[in-house]
Amino acid sequence: MNTLLAKSQVEDISIVENSVILCQQVISFTCCSKFPTDQQYNDWMGQAIAGDKRVKDKSKLPPLNPFFYYQRRRLRQSYQSYIDESLQNPSSDRVDLANFLKVHRPDVRFLGEEICEILFGGAYSTGSTVGNALYLLARNPKYIQRLRKELEGIKEWNYEALMNAKFLDAVIRETQRLTSPVPFWTRTSPVEQDIELANGKICPKNTMLFISNYTLMRSESHYAQAHQFRPERWLDDNFKANHDYGSEFYCPQGAGPRQCKGLPFSKVINRVCVAAIVAKLDLLSSAVPDLGYRYFFGTNVPTGPKGRFVPYEADRYE
Repeated sequence: MNTLLAKSQVEDISIVENSVILCQQVISFTCCSKFPTDQQYNDWMGQAIAGDKRVKDKSKLPPLNPFFYYQRRRLRQSYQSYIDESLQNPSSDRVDLANFLKVHRPDVRFLGEEICEILFGGAYSTGSTVGNALYLLARNPKYIQRLRKELEGIKEWNYEALMNAKFLDAVIRETQRLTSPVPFWTRTSPVEQDIELANGKICPKNTMLFISNYTLMRSESHYAQAHQFRPERWLDDNFKANHDYGSEFYCPQGAGPRQCKGLPFSKVINRVCVAAIVAKLDLLSSAVPDLGYRYFFGTNVPTGPKGRFVPYEADRYE
């Protein structure tokens, strides 16, 4: 947070870009009790940029260039040293992911590889959610005050307290509904036979399906006042009477057996980052006509929102 304050003293900064950096630091520390070095950050970004260029190529997907694999190998080797250090010295007192799995699941195979996947894949999706949440809260002061009141009531900050913070949960859910970090995903119908959809139409076997969860979650057919930021909808028992998410069409990170494997992890990271910033800082956002989305390596990243982070002062809201 000190970095956010320091950058904000010079000029308005990109809210989401800096949220991504923050989330990468939190994820790294959560996984292996180490913050990323500048070289690791550069390798991580280089890998993401190379992968993004491949995804956007108009022709069939070309082979990734050798530089991608070089950075990927170097990034994983550097993190592997962190992970190995944690695995070689397991302790019930340390709470990072590598140590926890070594203590409680010593039979887990390819642990280092799995943690590297979380480190690489999680920063942009969580950073997009955190940045969007901060921006939407800054544009809606009544909600940030309500969230602060809830956070001030937490006597001991721990996992249970964060996961039981109902309005914090509502803010995260509503942010992901409006600004899904992954705007679409694909699935393939069964190879063996056609399937009948709920509307009676037939989906041919072995067919790739394109599913836009961004469109589904902004549809008035599924959510009242779908284009408005209304976290309180998630606190309404009538809204959730037939479904935990108000609708079966809430799927910011996919659904079914192939839902994002990092979903439980991202829930914690999102809450930690949003709660920590809101409790200590104010975001003075610049007015922007739109969020200016760009699709970057599988995630929806808004580039428009900018602002300055300043220390929280209660007088500002009186």
